[in-house]
Amino acid sequence: MFSWGHGGHGRLGHGVGCEAALCPTKIVPSSGTALRFRFVAVGEAHSAAIDSLGQVWCWGAGSFGRCGHGEEADFLSPKIVTQMIGKSCSSIALGVCHSLALTLRGRIWSWGGFLYTGHGENDDIESARELDDDELKNAFIVKIAAGRFHSLALSSSGDLFSWGSGSLGRLGLGNSLASDLKTSDQPTPIQIYRNGQPLLGGSSKTKGPKDSRLSEHGDLYSQLQIACRGMHSATVEKDSCWLWGHGEYGQNGNNVFTWGNAESGKLGHGSSMIRSAMSFPKQINMEARVRTVRTGQNHTALIGNNGELLTFGAGWFGRLGHGDMHNQYTPKLVEHVLTDLSAALKESPRFLEVTCGSFHTCAVCEDQRHLWVFGRDYLVSEADHITSPLLFRQLGPDEEVVTVATGANHTLCVTRKGQMKKLWGWGDNSKGQLGLGLGAPEQVPPTLIHCKGWGTPGVGSRSRSEAEGTQSDTRETRAPSLMGISCGYAHSMAVTDAGEVWAWGLQSGGRLALKTPFEGKTCPIPQRVHPSWKERNFLILGLLAVITFGLVCPAPGESLDGIQIGRFRLPQVAVIVIFIVSGLCLDSISECLQYKALILSIVLVLGVTPLLAWPILHFGHGYVEESLLQGLAVFCVVPTTLSSGVTMVTQAKGNVSLAVLLTTITNLLGVGTMPWSVSKIFAASVPIKPSEMLFELIWLTLVPLIVGMLLREVTPGAKSFAKTNKKVLGLCQNCCILLVVLLMTSSAQPKIISTDSADLSMALAIAAGIHLVYRVVGYFSATAAVLEPREWVTVVLMSSQKSLPVCVSVLSALPEDLRRNSGLMIVPCIMAHASQLIIDSILAVRWEVQEEKKAPLLAS
Repeated sequence: MFSWGHGGHGRLGHGVGCEAALCPTKIVPSSGTALRFRFVAVGEAHSAAIDSLGQVWCWGAGSFGRCGHGEEADFLSPKIVTQMIGKSCSSIALGVCHSLALTLRGRIWSWGGFLYTGHGENDDIESARELDDDELKNAFIVKIAAGRFHSLALSSSGDLFSWGSGSLGRLGLGNSLASDLKTSDQPTPIQIYRNGQPLLGGSSKTKGPKDSRLSEHGDLYSQLQIACRGMHSATVEKDSCWLWGHGEYGQNGNNVFTWGNAESGKLGHGSSMIRSAMSFPKQINMEARVRTVRTGQNHTALIGNNGELLTFGAGWFGRLGHGDMHNQYTPKLVEHVLTDLSAALKESPRFLEVTCGSFHTCAVCEDQRHLWVFGRDYLVSEADHITSPLLFRQLGPDEEVVTVATGANHTLCVTRKGQMKKLWGWGDNSKGQLGLGLGAPEQVPPTLIHCKGWGTPGVGSRSRSEAEGTQSDTRETRAPSLMGISCGYAHSMAVTDAGEVWAWGLQSGGRLALKTPFEGKTCPIPQRVHPSWKERNFLILGLLAVITFGLVCPAPGESLDGIQIGRFRLPQVAVIVIFIVSGLCLDSISECLQYKALILSIVLVLGVTPLLAWPILHFGHGYVEESLLQGLAVFCVVPTTLSSGVTMVTQAKGNVSLAVLLTTITNLLGVGTMPWSVSKIFAASVPIKPSEMLFELIWLTLVPLIVGMLLREVTPGAKSFAKTNKKVLGLCQNCCILLVVLLMTSSAQPKIISTDSADLSMALAIAAGIHLVYRVVGYFSATAAVLEPREWVTVVLMSSQKSLPVCVSVLSALPEDLRRNSGLMIVPCIMAHASQLIIDSILAVRWEVQEEKKAPLLAS
């Protein structure tokens, strides 16, 4: 469990002296016990979590008794709520000064500020207590939600209950309980009705979990959602959305219901309700069915099923797009659009996407993917406010809009021309939210945002050193492509198809999650958000875990190893999955035909590096266990790695396309070279027929790899799926590797534990030495070939990276007599794999830093 941001009153759980955490930091409970958590929740100044046993932990500000520990002192690290020990919980919800917990038996426990806990008492509840109210007596509660000062609960029969502060109609109870909405507090749970009927169609008399409606319609409550925010509430039933509470500017806007403060018509209920409050959900009177809704600070935009655009709320600066600056109290169709300031279209286009800033709105039309803007002058890059949608022509000719995002006062837009994507930004840059570097103006017209993390051929990037005024040489780089963007109030983020996240803008409170924050309160250039240490080292940690489990408890692995699926054993099926995913994830290989670098790399990977297997077997004989030496020899003869090598090259800013092509070619050719090499390695033990192993490896590696590549090229949407889910697919590959290693380790457990520790230590030293030798050979070979810098980095990295998945597949294809020791053979392979990852990751980071210092500063 991790936390970050403001740490006042111990809400982050990091102990004494933690006022803030600028990046995700692991939380250690006060007991010091290593625990796993499955649910977390945060309040205004306190936090809570549920561990794997269902026990509730709470920490942070203790005033009002909101932590449930029987006192009002602050708790600086997680502490178990003792009153709830043994009450296995499924979820928790926190308000400003109260807390709720839901047990698996459908009962609510609450503590904190007296009015908000639902106990009906006149004093704070400092210790956790079950909410034993008559209204909930026969109800089996399945979901809970907490706003700042009110709460909601949903029963299995669809009944919705609320309690707490009733100001501004946030409880959804109407005005039947008090003449003054500001004093209509409800200290105990009460069911929400609409027109005399339960709001969500639940029974007027609550039933338990065996409600007949569940048997007739399946899991009813799984289709229902409830939520509370500061002063309003919402619930979703199938395709209907109900809202109530504070809605000052119409932001709560068919299938749309609103409630709350009605100032400026923000609720969309007409001019008769602009200064009062709507205390219960009321359906907006409109014919259009809505498919998209977006909210700004004081206005709302909707897109109907037919692509029509509707807006309502505060109209200042023309942000509603109706040709004026009047407030709009009901959803109104945007009818007129402008191709320029003096010409209008007869018919509004169909819109696909809309986004709202504080004082402006942007929309993208379906047909030609053009951008339309309206609202405050400098936010839409015009000399005056624009009150009707205006075609935005400042992004260059023939640019197709991919997506657009708005912050409070700035806009980001990704465009595409052919296969080339660009990121544009404009508006307020006072907090560096446009990522244009130090010294950039505070108000900026449409400007290209460059970064080393994305771009196009021939386009460079801004580095931190250059943002601070350092000049550097120009180098052409190929960067990943932008996949998505998002804007906060004064910060921005982007994600690329390489799975990298970049952030910039206001960085206070740790909102950018940067490993090394930029100096000052703002980060004016895009910086990469580094994944956690566990995420970066998932495979190595997983390998250590499964080897340990296989040695301590071999029975499950031995049982699984005997499973047969058709003609393949379970380890072989896992290998097939690995290579299908590899083929699916292989990117395009344009820009890769650097013949000198390509030929040199193939010779090194398949011709030179395998030669090291002979001295390992020859000189290690008699000093190290033979199976360990054979495993190291197998590692030497396999081709280059399928994933980590390309990842290293990407980080070090080498030629990624060349790395991808090299991976493909060496793995295809390796199917033919490995059987002969492996037969020589095991010649003294058990004769291996190269033809039989070739046939086995074709079925295990080559055929699945080609199948994956064909799926990528032939199946509609496969390329985009592979790009979007690259991280998940990589995790799938790693899990398959871990499964095979577990099965091998379990089967060879007796042999492994009887192996001398000195032999294992010697194998580890040899494994590290192998990679250092490969590094030296690659370094001098690439230098002697006089390669360009990007190709030099690629050759040096890729020629020393050997493939653990292929090692696994080779050991899986061994004859039965040898396969009994494959668990011992895989251990040095894992050692060698870990060595190359550690050594090369250090070098890749070093080269990346050098690249940042050289990256060019381009004028926007």
